[in-house]
Amino acid sequence: MRQNNNGRTEVLQDLLVLPSGKWTFRAHLLVMVLSGNILIDSLEVSVGILSLPAISDSFQTPLSTAQWVVTGFALGFASFLLLGTRAVAKYGSKPVYSTFLLIFAVATVVGAAAQTPEVLIATRMLKGACAAFTAPTGMSIIAETFKRKNDRYKATLIYSLVAGCGFTAGLLSIGILGNISWRLAFLVPAPVVVVLLGIGLFVIPSRTSELRPESRLRGIAVTSVIFALGLVLMVLTLVNPVSVGRQSSTLCLVFALTATCILLLIRLSKHARNSSRILGNHQFIWTALCAFTFNGAFLGFLIVLGLYFQSGLGLGLIETALRILPVTAPMVAITLVSNSLQKWLGNIRLIMIGTGLAVAGYLYLLVLGLSDNYWITMFPSFCLIGLGFMCAFAAFHAQAVSTVGASDWATANGLYQTGVQTSATICSAIVVALLHAPVGEMADGIGDQLAWGTGLLGAVAIGILSMGASIAGAVSSQRLMASKI
Repeated sequence: MRQNNNGRTEVLQDLLVLPSGKWTFRAHLLVMVLSGNILIDSLEVSVGILSLPAISDSFQTPLSTAQWVVTGFALGFASFLLLGTRAVAKYGSKPVYSTFLLIFAVATVVGAAAQTPEVLIATRMLKGACAAFTAPTGMSIIAETFKRKNDRYKATLIYSLVAGCGFTAGLLSIGILGNISWRLAFLVPAPVVVVLLGIGLFVIPSRTSELRPESRLRGIAVTSVIFALGLVLMVLTLVNPVSVGRQSSTLCLVFALTATCILLLIRLSKHARNSSRILGNHQFIWTALCAFTFNGAFLGFLIVLGLYFQSGLGLGLIETALRILPVTAPMVAITLVSNSLQKWLGNIRLIMIGTGLAVAGYLYLLVLGLSDNYWITMFPSFCLIGLGFMCAFAAFHAQAVSTVGASDWATANGLYQTGVQTSATICSAIVVALLHAPVGEMADGIGDQLAWGTGLLGAVAIGILSMGASIAGAVSSQRLMASKI
């Protein structure tokens, strides 16, 4: 280690990259650990979605309870992202990364062995919270450890490629192992995380940036917990109208609570010395809202598909996974060329193309309807939606962070990711509420296409909202650029 003129601790470049430009073994291990962790996080989402019918049958619970396996993970992720960023800034990468990887592994084992849905749901929320501390740290470590542009680009490409494989890997793992038991599919990440943790203790740098002991961690932690409770109330309000009520006053109150918590999280973050720069940045807020609806529509759509194939058509997990694969497979291919596409077309054009392709796929399937004629009614729409998602999703993020200054990038990135994960919580609950029936009843009522159509319509409506908002945002951006010329 050595100190630069500003007093910041840096990792010596020659520990990772030789003078010839070749990476050392330590560099390969570091990227492997970081990439493996983000792969596990992506895998958790797809495993949760496809396991809903099996979990519902195992615990004899309705869909309104089983859906917490999906929304709970996203809820924990969304609620503690900004806290995770600040914890790393205060305590350093290695202690935070290692601690929460260990907790993640323990929660994985406990969840796989859970005998009640409450224990399983609690572990899913805890794993989401752990991901909030580890996932954002990966890119930060890469950016600050690999000083040379070419090395940083190579590491980022590997990291993004593996992340793109995560969702597909989750589909295949639950498809293969789920036929034995859904518990086995949930248990698989535990030994992998333990191996990553063991290697990470030796290769993850203790400090990757200047520590900030003045961070207001206590205030952010309290606000994060309140934000999590607000999201819990919101999901309960949406999926359990009988017990909680779907009155407009209740929803307005819960929405106001969660929105207030987001504002408090921004105010308490020391990354943005003048948080009004982000709150007043209409381009950033608009792009984040578009990404919110876009991601929510995609996950809601996958939930409908997973339930329909298994509960509606009676297919097994491996058949369901293979049928959904065309939706997620483009993630791997697009990742390899995403940087070139962004340079060639620009973020705004990519967003327009991506949302247009996705909505075209949604509408194609909505018009023809869900049926067992896979190659005519479903496969074309799946390809369109998959391509659209991968064109637009990365572009949304790039566009959002490009609208803020360098000093506000960390807070803006955390806020953006918080919004994306919040969409997975809220929009998934909306789709489940529209399905409005236990999984077992849907399996018995295969002829009742109304429930499936209503759930699909909800996902499509959210997707159309995203496209409309994206168009409005693009027009606004063009006008703003024209006014500056």
